[in-house]
Amino acid sequence: MYSIIIIIIIIIIIIIIIIIIIIIIIIIIIIIIITTTTIIIIIIIIIIIITIIVIIVTIVTIVIIVIIVTII
Repeated sequence: MYSIIIIIIIIIIIIIIIIIIIIIIIIIIIIIIITTTTIIIIIIIIIIIITIIVIIVTIVTIVIIVIIVTII
């Protein structure tokens, strides 16, 4: 029972780390590409990407929690 919870916590941490890395990479790419006219568009895109990622992570964590509860 506890081992399942630990595994799930590790998976969530890994997902969060991957997301952070992806966001950092995106920001670096944007900084490289950046021009004064596209800054606003890029900021909007970043916000959209981050919100999508957050939504996905929350859905995944909710699903995992539900699975844990059903297993227990």
